[in-house]
Amino acid sequence: MVALSRGVWRWLIVLLLFMPMLLWAGWSACETPVWWAAASRCSGEAGKERAQVVESAFVAALHKVRKDGERWAVSILQDDLNAWLSCRAPEWIAFDDSIAELARIADHRVRFHEEAMTVARSDSGFIGSVVVCPRVIAGKISIQLLKASLGTMPVPAAFLGLDLTELQAGVEVALLAPLADGRRVELLDLEVGEGTLALAFRTHDPRR
Repeated sequence: MVALSRGVWRWLIVLLLFMPMLLWAGWSACETPVWWAAASRCSGEAGKERAQVVESAFVAALHKVRKDGERWAVSILQDDLNAWLSCRAPEWIAFDDSIAELARIADHRVRFHEEAMTVARSDSGFIGSVVVCPRVIAGKISIQLLKASLGTMPVPAAFLGLDLTELQAGVEVALLAPLADGRRVELLDLEVGEGTLALAFRTHDPRR
C-alpha cells in the first residue's frame, strides 16, 4: 500500500468536500429553466400568424388619429412578444442593414413577472438569463438588475458578457418616435405584470 502524504490527503479531502458543489454547478448550468420550453413553442406557423396579428394591432394603435397630447396605452402578452421575437423580428432585421447587429434577437425569450422581467438567450446549448426591473423615470429608461443566471445557477452578469452599467444609470432612449405624417409618439411609462407588459404613450401633433 502506497502511503500518502498529509498534503495529498488534504487535497483529496478538499476535492471530496467540493465535488457535490461542482456537480451541482455543472448540472445547474446545463439545466434549462422550466419556462423556456413554453416560451420557445411560440414559433412555427401558429407563431408567425400570432406575431403578425400582434404587430398589425400595435402599428394600428401607433398610427391611430388622436388629439394632440392624447394619452393611450397597450398591453402586450408574454407569449405574443416571444412569437414576435421568433418570427417577425428576424424579418425586420434582414430587411434593414442598420440593425444587423441585432440578428441574434431571435434567440431571446422573455418572461414577465410582477414588476420584473426575465430576458434569456440560448447560446451553444446553455441558457443565460437576467431578471431586471425596467422603469421610465424623468424621460429616461433605467434597468435595475435583480439577478443573472446560467441555466438555473446564479452567476454575476459579467459572467454572461453583459455590462448593464449604462442602463442601470438611466439611458435617454428615443422616447419620442416620429411618424410619417409628422406626429410623434412619446413613451410615458411601462409596467410589468404577471405575463403582461403595459405601455403608456402620448401622441403629439404639431400640426394642431
